[in-house]
Amino acid sequence: MRGLATSVRVIGCIAVAALAGCAEQTGIEDQAPSGEQVFNALWGVEAEPGYPFGGLGPVYSRASCSGCHTRGGRGRPPDAPEHPMLTMVVFLGHVGADGAPGPHPAYGRELSPLSVPEVPREGRTALTFRSEPGTYGDGQSFTLRRPHLDFHDLAFGSLGAGAMASPRIAQPLHGVGALERVPVAAILAREDPHDRDGDGISGRANRLSGDGIEGTFGRFGWKAAQPTLRRQNAIAFHGDMGITSPLFPEPNCAPVQRACVKAAATGPRPNASAQMLDDVTAFVAGLAAPVPAVDGDGSGAAALFASAGCAGCHVPALSDGSDGQIQAYTDLLLHDMGDGLADDFREGAAGGAGNGARPRFGASAASSGRVCPPPTCTMAGHGPWPRRSCGTAAKPRPRASGSGRCPQMTGPRCWRFSGLSRPGRPLWRVCDIASGPVANDLQSRA
Repeated sequence: MRGLATSVRVIGCIAVAALAGCAEQTGIEDQAPSGEQVFNALWGVEAEPGYPFGGLGPVYSRASCSGCHTRGGRGRPPDAPEHPMLTMVVFLGHVGADGAPGPHPAYGRELSPLSVPEVPREGRTALTFRSEPGTYGDGQSFTLRRPHLDFHDLAFGSLGAGAMASPRIAQPLHGVGALERVPVAAILAREDPHDRDGDGISGRANRLSGDGIEGTFGRFGWKAAQPTLRRQNAIAFHGDMGITSPLFPEPNCAPVQRACVKAAATGPRPNASAQMLDDVTAFVAGLAAPVPAVDGDGSGAAALFASAGCAGCHVPALSDGSDGQIQAYTDLLLHDMGDGLADDFREGAAGGAGNGARPRFGASAASSGRVCPPPTCTMAGHGPWPRRSCGTAAKPRPRASGSGRCPQMTGPRCWRFSGLSRPGRPLWRVCDIASGPVANDLQSRA
C-alpha cells in the first residue's frame, strides 16, 4: 500500500502541476506538520514515514485543500461541459418521507468523481448554460445564461425522486477567519424575517440543529450551514477529500457502496488528527483579507453602493465584539433570492431559495462613480453561478419596474449603476462583455 500511496501522490502532483502548479512535497520528518503544509499537502491512500498525509478517499473530489482553493482563492466553473469540475463540487441530498433533508442514500452529501484503486467512482457532472433572451420595459433586450446540471456514469443508479443537487464553486478564504469574531447579538440584531421595516429585505440567521451544533448559528458556506471555521474545514475534508477527523470520524461511504466501505475499513481513523484540524484552521483564519484598491477617496462609489441597495444585505462592516469593525460586506444572514436563483437545496433553516450574503472582503470603489470588481452587486454574486449578460441585478425580492437603458462599459472590470423605479426602490443594471479578457476575469472572480 505504501508504494500505491506514493504513486497516487506523485500522479496527483503531476496533474495539479499541469493546472495550477504544485509545490515540491518534502518530508515532515519527526515534527508536526504546519497548518500551511496540511492545507497544501497532496493526500495519499496511506501515510508514510515523514509524510503523515494518508487516508484519501476512498471516494473524493480533490486530493488537497489547495486543489480547489489555489493560493486560498476562488474557484471557477469548467469552460465546457466535457471538462471536469476542477474547483467546484456538487452537493447532494435527499428529502425523506418525513420531509426532513439528509444525505443522499446512495451518494452521500457530495458526488465524488474520483476514487482510489478498486473502488468505483460515483459519477460525474456536466455543466451547461442555456440562453434566455428577454426585453426590459423600455425595449432594451438582454440575455440571461441559466445553468443546467447533467449527471453521467452514476455507479449506483439514478438520483431518484426527492433528490437535491447544488453546485458549489470554491470560495475565497482570505479574511473569513474574522467572521467568527462577530458576536451572535450583532447578527441577530439585523434579522428581519418578515420585512417589518418595509425595505424589501428579509434576512434571517441560519439556526442549526444536530449533533454538536444544536442551537448554534451558521456563518460559513454558501448557505451559512456551518457555525465555526473548524467545522467548515472538517466537513470539507470529509466531503471533498474523504478525510476523516475527530468531528467526522466515519468514512465518506454510503452503505450501498460496498467497495468503498471495505477500503475504508483497512486504514486507521481519524485520517486528520485533532492537531492537524486545529492547525489548518489556524492557517485559514490567518489568511489576511485583501486590501481594497481605491481610486481617489472612494466616497462617490461608496454612496452609489449604498443607494443601489447593495449595502442592505452586503453590510460594509460588522462589529468584531470589541472596539473594532470587520469590513466583510455581509450580514451573515440568509436571504430569499427568488425562484430564478433557487437550487432547491435545504441546509439547516436555509430553504431552496435561501443563500447567505457572501462576504466581499477587499471590495474596492472608484471615486468616479464606478464599482470594481463586479461581483459585489451583480447577479454574478448571487448564487453559485458565474455571470449573466446584461441582466437586471435586484434586491432579494425585486419590485422595480423597467426604466433606463443598460449602460455601456465604462472601463475594464467596471460597472455603472443607474435608474430608480420609484423613491426608495433602486433599480440597477449591469452589462458585461460576452467574451475577451474582461469576461474571463469576471468568470474567474464570480
